Amino acid sequence: MENKVKQQIRLLRMVDECPPHDSITATREDPDWPFLMKWLRSGIIHGECGSGAEGDVFRGPSLSVDGRSLLSSLEAQTSVGIIKKNRFGFYKWFFSALGTAAIGYVVWLIQQ
Repeated sequence: MENKVKQQIRLLRMVDECPPHDSITATREDPDWPFLMKWLRSGIIHGECGSGAEGDVFRGPSLSVDGRSLLSSLEAQTSVGIIKKNRFGFYKWFFSALGTAAIGYVVWLIQQ
């Protein structure tokens, strides 16, 4: 499951960063091909699809609004996305633990 999410994130970023007059080539054996075709048909990716010498060519692909929301939702499922979403709680826990250790050390120094 995790590898498919990472693959989809990588592919959506590649489409998002593709220049407007460039193209992406994928063959039917390519693991990215089913995602590209599904997204093209559902409107997540805008562009044209045609046949080329090496396989299907996706000309001028770009992400739609739905594609950007899919990318952000997929990124939120990764460990980095979870940390970003809950970073305030993580910072609160980390600095309270650090502060508790510092206070304990200062109290220990005073008692000696």
